Amino acid sequence: MGNLKQRKYRKIAIIALIIIVLFLIWAELSVGIFGTPFAGN
Repeated sequence: MGNLKQRKYRKIAIIALIIIVLFLIWAELSVGIFGTPFAGN
């Protein structure tokens, strides 16, 4: 049963990572925290 639990946690970790990445992209596009050319005003 330990393997199934690990797989579930891995799935949660991947989803969390995707959400964080999307949030960072959104923050960059709207605020420009990294100073990239895409950033809005």
